[in-house]
Amino acid sequence: MTRDTDTLREQEQQLWTLIAAKADEDDISDLFREITREHEDRMHSDYRDLQSRHDYCEFALQFLRKYPAYDRYSIEWEIQEIWSDFADKAEFTPELESLLFAAIRDNTLTDTPRVEQIAADFYKNKNLDKARAYYDLVRDKLTDEKSWWQLAECYAAIDDLQTAESILYKGTFQHPDSFLLACNRGFYLYRLGQIDAALLTLDGVIHYAEQKKYTSDYYYIYALDLKMTIYNNQGMYMNALLEKSRLSSAGKSSI
Repeated sequence: MTRDTDTLREQEQQLWTLIAAKADEDDISDLFREITREHEDRMHSDYRDLQSRHDYCEFALQFLRKYPAYDRYSIEWEIQEIWSDFADKAEFTPELESLLFAAIRDNTLTDTPRVEQIAADFYKNKNLDKARAYYDLVRDKLTDEKSWWQLAECYAAIDDLQTAESILYKGTFQHPDSFLLACNRGFYLYRLGQIDAALLTLDGVIHYAEQKKYTSDYYYIYALDLKMTIYNNQGMYMNALLEKSRLSSAGKSSI
């Protein structure tokens, strides 16, 4: 270790001692800001140096755990910026990722939409294993319907259709009017051989769309088309013809 690093570690230990002794808030804040400036100087001196960012995250997370009364917004923001900037980089180490995952699990970090965005970026770049890991990290706190859909797609990609369907089912409680989630759930139910449940789910989309006069909506057409496919595959040709006529009424022959 360099002397500067030794000094920084000594300062950090002084900070933990002050917190443990329930010292004056201003003394704790002053020392925290001094240490943070040193970490920031190290990070800004070399953008590619991930070790300095790891060191800062480790220090800042420990501070948040030891002193939760401190205004955490700017600290969380800085950590999440580092995470967003480096998550897809080769230098991003499993150790730092584990550190950040643990902070989400114990609620030291609370900005779960930022984690969703990292997951969405992995999904966009077709790194579905990473996308699944990040979405799973915040599965109980997902905020966007596309997050539920993409997580389900990640499980479907590894042929775990049961989990994919159950994710979409849970997502529909948060987004009860989502055609995206309902139609994809209907598809997975069909793939799982749960024909009645699939048809019931698709009927819900169709009925709601007709009620709201959304019959030009993509997912209304998708639901009719999938019902027609299901009926044809089940040998229920009259039912399939009925769905085909409804498609025609909507100005479509298929999806």
